Amino acid sequence: MFLRTGGSYVQTSEELVLHRNTVKYRLHIGTTLRADEPVWIDWTHNALAFALLRGAEAFGLDLTPAEQDKFVVEQHIAAELVGADPARLPATRADLEA
Repeated sequence: MFLRTGGSYVQTSEELVLHRNTVKYRLHIGTTLRADEPVWIDWTHNALAFALLRGAEAFGLDLTPAEQDKFVVEQHIAAELVGADPARLPATRADLEA
């Protein structure tokens, strides 16, 4: 959950606790992956952006390549709110699909 304060969004403490306490145990390789780790945050963000673009296409929203690229970059705002570094994220649709 995000709260709007003074023209910007901030992540609530409940959201931060949820990320800190969510752990995936990968027993087959003997490791764990926490939801607050950059690799998980980035993957989740990229999967959501990709799914939204694919959904838009599937339901007939005809975005130009430039509009799709703009959408990918605009999603960096949301990514920052959950702890992702936009410098690590794709900046185009093609990069997102790579």
